[in-house]
Amino acid sequence: MRRALLLLTVAFLVVLPAWPSPAANADTEWACTGGSVETCIKQSTDHGYSTDSVTITAQFRDDDEVIDATSLTIFVNDSEKATVSEAGEVSLTYKLDPGRALPATDEIYAVGDDVGYPFQSPTIEHLWVKRPVLTVAASPNGTSGEVGSSFTVQAHLTLDSKPLRNTAVKLTSSMSGQPQISRTATSDVNGSVSFTYTRQTAGEDEIVVTASWQGQSGAASLIRRWRLSPPTPPSTPPTSPTSPTLTPTSPVSSQPPSDPTGPSDSSTPSTPSDSPTPLRASLDLSPNNTSTAVGRDFTVTAAVTTRSGDPVPDRLVTFESTKRGEGAISRTATTDDEGKAQFTYRRNTAGSDAVHARVSVDGTGLSERIVHAWTDRATPPSAAGTLRLDSDVVNPGSDLKLTGSGCPANGRIELSIGDFALAGTRADSAGDYRVVAPLPELPLGRHKVKASCAGSSTTATVDVVGVTAAMGTAGAAGVTTVAVLAFFVLLGGSIVRGLGNLGVELPFR
Repeated sequence: MRRALLLLTVAFLVVLPAWPSPAANADTEWACTGGSVETCIKQSTDHGYSTDSVTITAQFRDDDEVIDATSLTIFVNDSEKATVSEAGEVSLTYKLDPGRALPATDEIYAVGDDVGYPFQSPTIEHLWVKRPVLTVAASPNGTSGEVGSSFTVQAHLTLDSKPLRNTAVKLTSSMSGQPQISRTATSDVNGSVSFTYTRQTAGEDEIVVTASWQGQSGAASLIRRWRLSPPTPPSTPPTSPTSPTLTPTSPVSSQPPSDPTGPSDSSTPSTPSDSPTPLRASLDLSPNNTSTAVGRDFTVTAAVTTRSGDPVPDRLVTFESTKRGEGAISRTATTDDEGKAQFTYRRNTAGSDAVHARVSVDGTGLSERIVHAWTDRATPPSAAGTLRLDSDVVNPGSDLKLTGSGCPANGRIELSIGDFALAGTRADSAGDYRVVAPLPELPLGRHKVKASCAGSSTTATVDVVGVTAAMGTAGAAGVTTVAVLAFFVLLGGSIVRGLGNLGVELPFR
């Protein structure tokens, strides 16, 4: 058929008119010239985002059958983009040139040439638009709450600031040493979704919220800290109402009334408060800077005492051990009659952890921290050894005489009592030391003397008493005996003088 058409054209010198370019085809079906010999073209989609690609396909046909053309070329905006020779089909996949303003439209057509006779396809258009940006936002960030409480994460999805609905959103919560928490939900008409969960262990959660849309992904990250519940303070019994007191009426004064325009004393005498004075307490945590073999128990002791050294019983102490890469271990214990509470735990991997202790005494929060090492082989503790006083009862203004041992050879020792520094010295080659230090001005009562060396410390107590109390029982008894003897000597002299005045003769006169 094609050869017959060519012969007829040559014989009758008939020149075929060029096919006009038809209007743009908006769908992805084949667009053909029309007639028995034609060039057809189509695209994979008639519009796309600026970051996507489009595929153009052209065919040369004779009676709807693909046949080889001398050449077959695809043009984009009148620029040749792809061509084949002696083939019936050609394809082109391309993206929008960077830098073009959006939206942009490409005009695309194909030309099939058969022995010098061109057959141009209809022109189709491809629309390029900007891809909207997916944004994932989540809140609140950096908050903290008690373990066991509920925590709600609010997430919001947008495409170029417009809500993105009906899209899957995933929340993942990760805490070291704890199971991962995952939740999935679908955004509502406002592009919003919420997740609620809780933790039963203190620590830090890393929360990631993710969503995807047409191959584009977005994410938001949050931090949530879970803390232990504070100890519950002891309840205070309700105060019973006091009975009204009748005040007798004062008699009418005979003095003239005071001048209301003159000065007057309207001050009211203050009454002392009946509320008890809060305890001033301190918290000690030991042992510090020691090590334990992994898999074995380690015990921490917290001692709660007043500033005068008296134990504070019945106080709830919260212990927490934290170690990088592992979950926190938490316990609570109540101080005994000696003001002490203990926390025993173990680790199964080597490394260092920190132990925190917290306690509330009459509304004042106290905290202390030590460091402990977990090793494959335990090392002996580096302690300050023993501390002994020559006398545990002293008078104000006297000297303290202290003897200690167990410090490193030639190590530095710092001695203190309460909030006052006593003295500093160095141990001998055996780790022993002896110090005589003046007693600072302290209130009467019991005080704690502390010796620190090599990062550890040990304590002893001393009672500061008045002169009478310092004499002890024997001294008091001696004073009493002297006073009684003096009394009877004076009494005897008076009796003798009295009898002499009465004329009574005594045998020894």
